[in-house]
Amino acid sequence: MREVVIAETDTEAWKLSVGGMMEEYFLRLLANFGFKDYLNHEPNVADSHVTVTHCARHNWIVGSSATAAGKLEKIYYQVGGFGTLLGFGFDSSKKPQTWQNALQSPAQEVLPRLKHLSLAVTRAAS
Repeated sequence: MREVVIAETDTEAWKLSVGGMMEEYFLRLLANFGFKDYLNHEPNVADSHVTVTHCARHNWIVGSSATAAGKLEKIYYQVGGFGTLLGFGFDSSKKPQTWQNALQSPAQEVLPRLKHLSLAVTRAAS
């Protein structure tokens, strides 16, 4: 499961994630459950440095469709492939188009860029 925020541009996606619900609520929630420890990408980085900005750079899929596809492809090869992408949903009642884009972008713009991956991993494993 990954936090996925896709927008028209990397800058817009950054604002939606780092300047939105992720900062206001999500990271605090994870800290309350002791999950923040798992968000540190390197053991020598202090937990106090695990901020929303840190997570957006190292843990989350944040960016345009092209950026998101690139990040997902990198993860795909790092973990040896995966069949399903689960993403968190956040309240977008004040911006319903944001939620609509969150559902449409992966299906219509990101996944078509990744359709070659299952064959590539299968061949690499042979």
